[in-house]
Amino acid sequence: MTLGVLIGLFVGAMLMYFYNSRREQEKEELEKEECVKEVEKTEEGKEKDETETDDYGTVELVKDALTRLGCQYNYTEEEKRIDFMFQGAVFTIYVSNDAQMIVIRLYLWLSYDIEDIDGFSELRRIINEVNKSSDVTTIYNIDEKEDLVTVHSTTTIIFIPQIPHYEFYLKSVLQKFFEARNEVTNEFMKSRPMVEHS
Repeated sequence: MTLGVLIGLFVGAMLMYFYNSRREQEKEELEKEECVKEVEKTEEGKEKDETETDDYGTVELVKDALTRLGCQYNYTEEEKRIDFMFQGAVFTIYVSNDAQMIVIRLYLWLSYDIEDIDGFSELRRIINEVNKSSDVTTIYNIDEKEDLVTVHSTTTIIFIPQIPHYEFYLKSVLQKFFEARNEVTNEFMKSRPMVEHS
């Protein structure tokens, strides 16, 4: 009889083991299915978002990026121009739905008296040095009416919906304007007085 009880207990334990093992397996499969469904929902959301922005022209894409960055903007269709403020500076983007490139400009962020030939020469040297290592091109103009040298920055970039997180890409490009401006300003301030603009 003890042998029968032992066999019964053994068979019962084996059945419990297989039953619990099967329940555990089903539970894992259910969790995997839920995880897969969650990933599919996320992918559908991304695809939907990408599909929405894929339909955007370049103008709408720039507007969307600026909105996502919290920037208010003014779009002038005739001039194909968007003016906006970012971190206290007024930027201009020239944009058209006919192109996937945009031109970004930061106008008049520094001016200097043209009468100081040595200072002007130093400013040109500094601008040329900064331009060697910057993604943003710094340029100067001569304002003959005011007898000033004015400094601006510009860059041209591709801007398409396929760029992941295109608003952060735009933000990183805008940050490069500040880097170039700070580098020119800091070097020039070491030797000359000037008028700085925002």
